[in-house]
Amino acid sequence: MTSKYRNQAIITLEQCLAAMRVPNPQDLSLLLIQTFGSFRTVCQSTVPALMEVEGMTEETAYLLSLLPQIAARYVEDLAIQAPRFDEENLIKTLWLEVGHEDSNYFYAVYLNGHQKVTKKIRLFRGTLDHIFVYPRTIAKQALAYKARTVITARFFPLDFEYNDALTGLNEIAAAMDLLLVNYKAHLLISPSRTATARRGPGNHWKIFRHDFSTKRTVREFGST
Repeated sequence: MTSKYRNQAIITLEQCLAAMRVPNPQDLSLLLIQTFGSFRTVCQSTVPALMEVEGMTEETAYLLSLLPQIAARYVEDLAIQAPRFDEENLIKTLWLEVGHEDSNYFYAVYLNGHQKVTKKIRLFRGTLDHIFVYPRTIAKQALAYKARTVITARFFPLDFEYNDALTGLNEIAAAMDLLLVNYKAHLLISPSRTATARRGPGNHWKIFRHDFSTKRTVREFGST
Protein backbone atom coordinates (compact mmCIF):
# COMPACT_ATOMS: atom_id res chain seq x y z
CA MET A 1 0.00 0.00 0.00
CA THR A 2 1.35 3.42 -0.96
CA SER A 3 1.62 6.09 1.73
CA LYS A 4 -0.98 8.20 -0.10
CA TYR A 5 -3.54 5.39 -0.18
CA ARG A 6 -2.67 4.45 3.40
CA ASN A 7 -3.41 8.01 4.57
CA GLN A 8 -6.67 8.03 2.60
CA ALA A 9 -7.71 4.72 4.18
CA ILE A 10 -6.95 6.01 7.70
CA ILE A 11 -8.89 9.24 7.12
CA THR A 12 -11.90 7.43 5.64
CA LEU A 13 -11.95 4.87 8.43
CA GLU A 14 -11.65 7.62 11.03
CA GLN A 15 -14.66 9.41 9.51
CA CYS A 16 -16.69 6.20 9.61
CA LEU A 17 -15.78 5.53 13.24
CA ALA A 18 -16.63 9.10 14.20
CA ALA A 19 -20.01 8.79 12.46
CA MET A 20 -20.70 5.67 14.53
CA ARG A 21 -19.69 7.59 17.70
CA VAL A 22 -16.78 5.25 18.45
CA PRO A 23 -14.38 6.68 21.10
CA ASN A 24 -10.90 7.76 19.93
CA PRO A 25 -11.59 7.26 16.21
CA GLN A 26 -8.23 8.71 15.11
CA ASP A 27 -6.10 6.37 17.22
CA LEU A 28 -8.26 3.35 16.47
CA SER A 29 -8.28 3.93 12.70
CA LEU A 30 -4.47 4.11 12.70
CA LEU A 31 -4.19 0.86 14.69
CA LEU A 32 -6.65 -0.91 12.40
CA ILE A 33 -4.82 0.04 9.22
CA GLN A 34 -1.49 -0.90 10.80
CA THR A 35 -2.92 -4.27 11.81
CA PHE A 36 -4.97 -5.23 8.74
CA GLY A 37 -3.21 -3.22 6.04
CA SER A 38 -6.20 -1.78 4.16
CA PHE A 39 -9.73 -0.48 4.53
CA ARG A 40 -11.04 -3.46 2.57
CA THR A 41 -9.41 -5.96 4.92
CA VAL A 42 -10.88 -4.19 7.95
CA CYS A 43 -14.35 -4.45 6.39
CA GLN A 44 -13.88 -8.15 5.70
CA SER A 45 -12.56 -9.00 9.18
CA THR A 46 -14.54 -10.97 11.72
CA VAL A 47 -15.43 -9.78 15.21
CA PRO A 48 -12.89 -12.13 16.87
CA ALA A 49 -10.13 -10.86 14.57
CA LEU A 50 -11.03 -7.24 15.29
CA MET A 51 -11.05 -7.95 19.02
CA GLU A 52 -7.32 -8.68 18.85
CA VAL A 53 -6.58 -5.00 18.17
CA GLU A 54 -5.38 -3.19 21.28
CA GLY A 55 -8.11 -1.22 23.00
CA MET A 56 -10.91 -2.80 20.94
CA THR A 57 -14.22 -3.42 22.69
CA GLU A 58 -16.76 -6.03 21.64
CA GLU A 59 -19.31 -3.36 20.80
CA THR A 60 -16.85 -1.50 18.58
CA ALA A 61 -15.79 -4.72 16.87
CA TYR A 62 -19.42 -5.54 16.14
CA LEU A 63 -20.01 -2.07 14.69
CA LEU A 64 -16.90 -2.41 12.54
CA SER A 65 -18.17 -5.72 11.16
CA LEU A 66 -21.23 -3.78 9.97
CA LEU A 67 -19.10 -0.92 8.63
CA PRO A 68 -19.91 -1.23 4.90
CA GLN A 69 -23.67 -1.04 5.47
CA ILE A 70 -23.59 1.62 8.20
CA ALA A 71 -21.04 3.88 6.51
CA ALA A 72 -22.67 3.63 3.09
CA ARG A 73 -26.06 4.60 4.51
CA TYR A 74 -24.56 7.51 6.44
CA VAL A 75 -22.72 9.00 3.48
CA GLU A 76 -25.58 8.31 1.07
CA ASP A 77 -27.91 10.30 3.31
CA LEU A 78 -25.49 13.23 3.08
CA ALA A 79 -25.45 13.03 -0.71
CA ILE A 80 -29.23 12.86 -1.06
CA GLN A 81 -29.94 15.57 1.53
CA ALA A 82 -27.42 17.99 0.02
CA PRO A 83 -28.99 21.02 -1.73
CA ARG A 84 -27.25 20.03 -4.97
CA PHE A 85 -25.34 17.04 -6.26
CA ASP A 86 -22.03 16.52 -4.46
CA GLU A 87 -19.51 14.42 -6.39
CA GLU A 88 -17.24 13.80 -3.40
CA ASN A 89 -20.08 12.43 -1.28
CA LEU A 90 -21.23 10.19 -4.11
CA ILE A 91 -17.74 8.74 -4.61
CA LYS A 92 -17.47 8.04 -0.89
CA THR A 93 -20.91 6.42 -0.94
CA LEU A 94 -20.05 4.04 -3.74
CA TRP A 95 -16.59 3.25 -2.41
CA LEU A 96 -17.93 2.44 1.02
CA GLU A 97 -20.72 0.29 -0.40
CA VAL A 98 -18.55 -1.98 -2.52
CA GLY A 99 -14.94 -1.11 -1.61
CA HIS A 100 -14.62 -4.42 0.24
CA GLU A 101 -15.89 -6.46 -2.74
CA ASP A 102 -13.91 -8.39 -5.36
CA SER A 103 -16.19 -7.63 -8.32
CA ASN A 104 -16.63 -4.81 -10.80
CA TYR A 105 -19.81 -2.78 -10.22
CA PHE A 106 -21.53 -0.24 -12.45
CA TYR A 107 -23.89 2.40 -11.09
CA ALA A 108 -26.14 5.02 -12.61
CA VAL A 109 -27.17 8.12 -10.69
CA TYR A 110 -30.17 10.10 -11.93
CA LEU A 111 -30.58 13.81 -11.20
CA ASN A 112 -33.58 16.07 -11.68
CA GLY A 113 -33.61 19.56 -13.17
CA HIS A 114 -32.37 21.02 -9.87
CA GLN A 115 -29.32 18.70 -9.91
CA LYS A 116 -30.56 16.74 -6.91
CA VAL A 117 -30.20 12.98 -6.80
CA THR A 118 -33.54 11.26 -7.40
CA LYS A 119 -32.24 7.72 -7.70
CA LYS A 120 -28.96 5.81 -7.41
CA ILE A 121 -29.02 2.29 -8.86
CA ARG A 122 -26.46 -0.49 -8.94
CA LEU A 123 -27.22 -1.74 -12.45
CA PHE A 124 -24.52 -4.27 -13.31
CA ARG A 125 -22.12 -6.59 -11.54
CA GLY A 126 -19.11 -8.18 -13.20
CA THR A 127 -16.11 -10.29 -12.34
CA LEU A 128 -12.79 -9.30 -10.82
CA ASP A 129 -11.58 -7.66 -14.05
CA HIS A 130 -14.55 -7.38 -16.43
CA ILE A 131 -18.15 -6.17 -16.62
CA PHE A 132 -20.89 -6.01 -19.27
CA VAL A 133 -22.77 -2.69 -19.48
CA TYR A 134 -25.99 -2.15 -21.47
CA PRO A 135 -26.76 1.46 -22.48
CA ARG A 136 -30.41 0.62 -23.17
CA THR A 137 -30.93 -0.32 -19.52
CA ILE A 138 -29.38 2.97 -18.38
CA ALA A 139 -31.65 4.86 -20.81
CA LYS A 140 -34.80 3.05 -19.65
CA GLN A 141 -34.11 4.04 -16.06
CA ALA A 142 -33.48 7.64 -17.12
CA LEU A 143 -36.95 7.72 -18.64
CA ALA A 144 -38.53 6.03 -15.64
CA TYR A 145 -37.10 8.59 -13.22
CA LYS A 146 -37.57 11.55 -15.57
CA ALA A 147 -33.92 12.38 -15.26
CA ARG A 148 -32.42 15.54 -16.70
CA THR A 149 -28.86 14.49 -15.94
CA VAL A 150 -27.17 11.10 -15.62
CA ILE A 151 -23.88 10.25 -13.93
CA THR A 152 -22.42 6.78 -14.18
CA ALA A 153 -19.78 5.18 -12.00
CA ARG A 154 -17.70 2.02 -12.08
CA PHE A 155 -15.93 0.39 -9.19
CA PHE A 156 -12.73 -1.52 -10.00
CA PRO A 157 -11.64 -3.95 -7.26
CA LEU A 158 -8.04 -3.83 -8.51
CA ASP A 159 -7.18 -0.71 -10.52
CA PHE A 160 -7.93 0.72 -13.96
CA GLU A 161 -6.21 1.76 -17.16
CA TYR A 162 -7.62 4.97 -18.57
CA ASN A 163 -8.24 3.68 -22.10
CA ASP A 164 -10.05 0.60 -20.81
CA ALA A 165 -12.02 2.70 -18.32
CA LEU A 166 -13.50 4.76 -21.18
CA THR A 167 -14.75 1.72 -23.13
CA GLY A 168 -18.46 1.96 -23.88
CA LEU A 169 -18.97 5.52 -22.68
CA ASN A 170 -19.68 6.88 -26.17
CA GLU A 171 -22.49 4.35 -26.57
CA ILE A 172 -24.02 5.50 -23.28
CA ALA A 173 -23.60 9.13 -24.34
CA ALA A 174 -25.38 8.43 -27.64
CA ALA A 175 -28.33 6.87 -25.81
CA MET A 176 -28.56 9.86 -23.46
CA ASP A 177 -28.37 12.30 -26.39
CA LEU A 178 -31.42 10.65 -27.98
CA LEU A 179 -33.35 11.32 -24.78
CA LEU A 180 -32.02 14.88 -24.45
CA VAL A 181 -30.48 13.87 -21.11
CA ASN A 182 -27.18 15.39 -20.07
CA TYR A 183 -24.52 12.71 -19.56
CA LYS A 184 -22.54 14.71 -17.04
CA ALA A 185 -19.70 12.44 -15.96
CA HIS A 186 -18.40 8.94 -15.41
CA LEU A 187 -16.73 8.21 -12.07
CA LEU A 188 -13.81 5.78 -11.80
CA ILE A 189 -13.33 4.31 -8.33
CA SER A 190 -10.74 1.83 -7.12
CA PRO A 191 -9.10 1.13 -3.75
CA SER A 192 -6.03 3.15 -4.74
CA ARG A 193 -7.49 6.18 -6.56
CA THR A 194 -10.60 7.92 -7.86
CA ALA A 195 -11.11 10.00 -10.97
CA THR A 196 -13.84 11.56 -13.11
CA ALA A 197 -14.18 11.31 -16.89
CA ARG A 198 -15.94 14.24 -18.57
CA ARG A 199 -17.06 14.39 -22.18
CA GLY A 200 -15.87 17.19 -24.42
CA PRO A 201 -16.61 18.15 -28.04
CA GLY A 202 -16.44 15.31 -30.51
CA ASN A 203 -16.83 12.68 -27.79
CA HIS A 204 -13.31 13.35 -26.53
CA TRP A 205 -13.03 12.42 -22.87
CA LYS A 206 -10.86 14.07 -20.24
CA ILE A 207 -10.03 12.31 -16.99
CA PHE A 208 -9.36 14.22 -13.79
CA ARG A 209 -7.82 12.54 -10.74
CA HIS A 210 -9.20 13.51 -7.34
CA ASP A 211 -7.31 14.52 -4.25
CA PHE A 212 -10.03 15.18 -1.69
CA SER A 213 -7.55 15.92 1.08
CA THR A 214 -6.57 19.13 -0.77
CA LYS A 215 -9.90 19.58 -2.63
CA ARG A 216 -8.01 19.50 -5.93
CA THR A 217 -8.49 17.71 -9.22
CA VAL A 218 -5.62 17.08 -11.63
CA ARG A 219 -6.07 16.34 -15.31
CA GLU A 220 -4.32 13.07 -16.09
CA PHE A 221 -5.59 11.80 -19.42
CA GLY A 222 -7.39 12.87 -22.59
CA SER A 223 -8.84 10.48 -25.18
CA THR A 224 -8.16 10.99 -28.88
